[in-house]
Amino acid sequence: MSSCRHIFVKNIQTVAVQFKILNKKGIPLQHYKYAPANLPESKSVYTKDYDIKPSMQVGMAKKPLVAYDPSSYRNRLPIGGIIMSHKNKSVIEIGDRG
Repeated sequence: MSSCRHIFVKNIQTVAVQFKILNKKGIPLQHYKYAPANLPESKSVYTKDYDIKPSMQVGMAKKPLVAYDPSSYRNRLPIGGIIMSHKNKSVIEIGDRG
């Protein structure tokens, strides 16, 4: 009986009462806070591969922690942005302009 505080029977149903969870100061917690909600192991391979990843570079102030990879974007210099022209813009020269 080391898994719960005590067990009692109510209306032919057995109910186990949990231990009180205390913080470092001895105050009981309202919610169970020791179980992490989002573990990295809980994501599927598909989710990891196709998830939106932040744009990382060397000069970032707060880089996210990632597993070690020597060619990680976290260790690379920033790449210049691609300037996309307006979708209706076209450059056509007709005749001699010289």
